[in-house]
Amino acid sequence: MLRGSDLANPGARKPRRNWGTRSLGLVGLLGFLVIWEVLPRTGIVNPTFLPPASEAIADLFRNVGLTAFWQAVGDTMWQWLLGLLIACIAATVLGFLIGSSTFLRRFTNSTIEFMRPVPSVALIPLAVLLFGVEIESALLLI
Repeated sequence: MLRGSDLANPGARKPRRNWGTRSLGLVGLLGFLVIWEVLPRTGIVNPTFLPPASEAIADLFRNVGLTAFWQAVGDTMWQWLLGLLIACIAATVLGFLIGSSTFLRRFTNSTIEFMRPVPSVALIPLAVLLFGVEIESALLLI
């Protein structure tokens, strides 16, 4: 809620977060890492699918120095950029076409409304099954 002094001085600095608030974030992060470490070690989760946090973080630090790691990061960023460009161009063109035609708007409305609540993450298994892990599946998802 704004006080009168806030309205009179809109550029005033907001109070900093105190140590209690900051420590909650740290406790949450540490709790997450502990749970991640314990689940595979106790056998609740298969370590093949979710390795312990210590192993995953160690592998990350080992791979950061490898050229193959950075090439994979570059490939991922390229696929993201290409998919984003294709999606923006296709959405703009299709949006203008569908929006300018009453027939197309009525014809596509049910499909668009059906797909709207489906999260793209739910399509990942389908994309991998249809296209594998190549650029086609990445572009389909994006």
